[in-house]
Amino acid sequence: RHSTAGHGLLSVASLPESFSHSQFRLYQECPLEYSLANVFRIPAQERKGYFEFGSAIHGAFETFTIARREARAAGLPDPGFEALQAGLEQEWEPTAFVDSQAAAHYRARSEPVLRRFFDRELRSATEALVFEQQFTLELDPGNGAAPIRFRGVIDRIDRHPDGSLEVIDYKTGRTKSQRDVDDDEQLSAYALAMRSGTVADPASGRPLPSPSRLTLYFAESDLALSTTRTDEQLDAFRDHLVAVALRIRSGDFAANPDYRRCSRCDYRGICPSRWGEPPGA
Repeated sequence: RHSTAGHGLLSVASLPESFSHSQFRLYQECPLEYSLANVFRIPAQERKGYFEFGSAIHGAFETFTIARREARAAGLPDPGFEALQAGLEQEWEPTAFVDSQAAAHYRARSEPVLRRFFDRELRSATEALVFEQQFTLELDPGNGAAPIRFRGVIDRIDRHPDGSLEVIDYKTGRTKSQRDVDDDEQLSAYALAMRSGTVADPASGRPLPSPSRLTLYFAESDLALSTTRTDEQLDAFRDHLVAVALRIRSGDFAANPDYRRCSRCDYRGICPSRWGEPPGA
């Protein structure tokens, strides 16, 4: 009963042309939820304020950091805090939240986030190279089938005074542990993309080398946790991506009911396999 549609679905509905980290994460949590979102393509009805909040914070950080880079290149002083605030105002869309109370709640949370980021940036000696850098990895599935395309966007890549590169991914919300960062699949995807030469230097157009540091910056706690990836780890991660993609291509959309997961699922109102649903209901 948890194998709704399965491979038969793929005979009438196509998979996305490329995969992403968020799709793979969703599939590993619950293949049926993945199929509802990406194969059945049923729009989610519930708007989540933390997504809108995170998007606005990302935009403000990018706007300010670009302005800071341009000012330093021109020999001018760093922009002031008001430039960061203006960046948030430019990105902020109160109507994107579920109601005015939610918008006010997240707006109040934004001010200390901006202040801590501003202070951190002024202390930094790194050069911000690229922002919102898109990449596409093509992976050979090894069975003669079409390549597996994996797309992503890197929030930021910095160059340190010693020439080494650091990949930075911004996070709003709950802070993770160092162990979580060491195991983070999104960072592994970024490292694999750069090792594969799919991310170019905007100045020269040549592929950037592999980063020496991968960092998650938790904006609300102003905590940056860094990690690395070895070639062996990246090889294993590449094999993992291929294995997940092949499972999806096989039509394995069996549900994975769980109390916590189902309670926050966008499709809990229509899913035939949600936690607690009696057989045959």
